[in-house]
Amino acid sequence: MTAWAGLGAALARQGLAARDCLFRSTEGFNLNAVLAHGTDRHGREQAGFCEGWAAGGYRGPPRPFDRVIFASTAAEIARQLRTGEGDTALSKCPDTEGAVLLVYRRADLVRVHRRQYAFRARRCPDARTALLAVFPVAELPGMPLASPLRRLFGPIPGRTIEPR
Repeated sequence: MTAWAGLGAALARQGLAARDCLFRSTEGFNLNAVLAHGTDRHGREQAGFCEGWAAGGYRGPPRPFDRVIFASTAAEIARQLRTGEGDTALSKCPDTEGAVLLVYRRADLVRVHRRQYAFRARRCPDARTALLAVFPVAELPGMPLASPLRRLFGPIPGRTIEPR
């Protein structure tokens, strides 16, 4: 079983389909912010982000930087694993310090740009409810994730779906 298949199986055991999720990776030191606020961008700003919204090709009304995340769909991850082309949340993990894979309910976010999604509501609490699972990546088998699934994810009480 590949790591991607193992992740899909772990989600399925919780009644979730990978196609209904968005995936984001982040550094392990962001874990406390993620668990408290649902996103690693909470409280962060990027100068000129809202002002450059239309010029940057974003869809819809401008959103604050901390309400927009880069994320990958299951189809994008599967395509990257099959072809080796492009980057996804999963392919970023080996190069990320203490990588953590975040799983969001896709319906709670809206696509606003290429591989960028905004939380539908303007308030932060929706980010916490959109976050379905957190998988701290302890070890990734060799890319392209074709090795057998090992103990890939460690436990986080209340937010982790652990493979059996």
